[in-house]
Amino acid sequence: NGNAKGRNISDSTIEKRSKVNVLIDDRKVEKGDIIEIPVMRESGQTIYGMQVEWQTSGLIIREVRDGAMEIGMEEYVIRDVHHSGMSIALPEGKSVSKNEVMFIMEVEAVRSGRLSDMIQLSETVNPEVYVTDMETKDLAISWREKAETDFSVIGTTPNPWNTNTQI
Repeated sequence: NGNAKGRNISDSTIEKRSKVNVLIDDRKVEKGDIIEIPVMRESGQTIYGMQVEWQTSGLIIREVRDGAMEIGMEEYVIRDVHHSGMSIALPEGKSVSKNEVMFIMEVEAVRSGRLSDMIQLSETVNPEVYVTDMETKDLAISWREKAETDFSVIGTTPNPWNTNTQI
């Protein structure tokens, strides 16, 4: 019931850990879009495991697929359409380079919005990663802003074109 007190442990004992960030490109999504979200490492390191629960608002988690890390169906569970838990163990360790895709989440947007407003780490499971020397570090999301530009080609001649065109 939370009332146990050990010897030499005070109420002021606080565990401080450094953080490891996963990197996700932030972008706008439209209702009805089915998109792949690559989850990357912000910096390179050997990973021995991780535990996390992804919580979404306005997105339905459909699937989690391999990137640099092999994600089997036994390593993740979609608890409901807005929660996906992952518990990954890599006894040999997996070296993941900076900006390398660790795994990919496939989601469906049920409303329009920005990914950074629609995905977060749930506190139900303590989000953590186990790195070199089996050190436990907190896991956090770092959102990378990508420039969103509209591109269109207007007035190509000749139209239709075959081997070349003038823009």
